[in-house]
Amino acid sequence: AEMTVFVDTYEPQITYNPKNEICFGEDITLEANGSNTSTVSYTWLKGSDVVGNSQNITFGQADYNTPGNYNYTLSTISESQYFYCTNSAGASFTVHANPTSAFAVDPPDHACTNTDINFDYLDDVSNKTFGWQFGDGGSDAQPHTIHQYTIPGNYNVALHIDLTYPTPTGHVCSSDSTMVLTVDPLPQ
Repeated sequence: AEMTVFVDTYEPQITYNPKNEICFGEDITLEANGSNTSTVSYTWLKGSDVVGNSQNITFGQADYNTPGNYNYTLSTISESQYFYCTNSAGASFTVHANPTSAFAVDPPDHACTNTDINFDYLDDVSNKTFGWQFGDGGSDAQPHTIHQYTIPGNYNVALHIDLTYPTPTGHVCSSDSTMVLTVDPLPQ
């Protein structure tokens, strides 16, 4: 007697787009591989709750309301006329918090030409890079800096912060703040 054995070689694999770390507010897509030898159906689970039934699933801020680690399971059924097989794979990704970009100016709101104005970042400076733009062509890369304006007017001051998370891959999250600073002529 002869017997033919059919073996399903499909094994679910998940890729992350853009990768398995994102910044709060960004979207992430989990992409499952397909099969050349069988029809595959997909079920994405968070715990025991079904959250999707397609090969790819995208999660956004509405799906994760705080920074942290998120875990999902992909349950698959691969079938053909010869077999019916179930399998699963786990997926996890990290949502990082964005840095704060709040800053203080002294003197606040109004300043005078040709006098020192202090610009101070208001949070921990660890693992962060700074990009000040003072609205007059001047810039600086320090968390606390001093700048002078030579011409009276309204200036858009902007601070860009990049926070590099040291583990696991050095993912960078950013934040921006702006304000209008009025610079008056120095009183005579």
